[in-house]
Amino acid sequence: MPRAEAARQGPNRHRRRGAPVRTRVFAAIALIGAAAGAVPTALAQSSTTSTQFWPEIQLHLGLDSKTKIILLGNIARDRETARNLEGQLGINIDHKLTDYFSIRAGYRFGGALGDEEPYTEHRILLEQTFQFALPHRFQLSMRTREDLRVVNRSFSARFRERATIERSFEIGRHAFTPYASAEIFFDTRHDRFSRHRFAIGTVLPVTKWLALDAYASRQTDTHPQRRHVNAFGISIVLSH
Repeated sequence: MPRAEAARQGPNRHRRRGAPVRTRVFAAIALIGAAAGAVPTALAQSSTTSTQFWPEIQLHLGLDSKTKIILLGNIARDRETARNLEGQLGINIDHKLTDYFSIRAGYRFGGALGDEEPYTEHRILLEQTFQFALPHRFQLSMRTREDLRVVNRSFSARFRERATIERSFEIGRHAFTPYASAEIFFDTRHDRFSRHRFAIGTVLPVTKWLALDAYASRQTDTHPQRRHVNAFGISIVLSH
């Protein structure tokens, strides 16, 4: 479930039957481990560190209570390459199979908006997300994502594991959902885990059809060369 939709539903969405203890423990260890891997890098000073702004806009079109189409577009620098201003357009279809499990399939086209480094990508993506209710109305999401990519006419695959912990709050008539996430990337071009990303942010529903997702992120690439990106991102989410 997208975080913007979760925030609109408020805290009551966490009152569900708990997941097995073993699964919760495994998920918590995964989150802590991924975050711990990001902390030493975040503290290190490096001449390869850049600061970026990552804006995005999404349009969510509900087909029924369990299925929606998501159209998106974004602009970023240094998200995928070392020097480019890059743009992406994409379409996803999300389907909620149960209260605890959802799937996504989509396509994205990306490319360089400048001449610094040639870059064109066609990407098929698949996602599987498990959600677990935690004590005190926290929620843990474990997302597995497969990116099947054709980058500059060369095929590769990337496998991504992300753990997100969040909790919705209500102050008067206003709701918001702070969250923290940690993600690791395995890239077949390098045959190893080559990137990790840590983020903290919050979702702020503005109206019934508009929400803002603002976050700060630290991304580290270890291959083919080591570099870091400190990013501030904001997603404008429109729902219909």
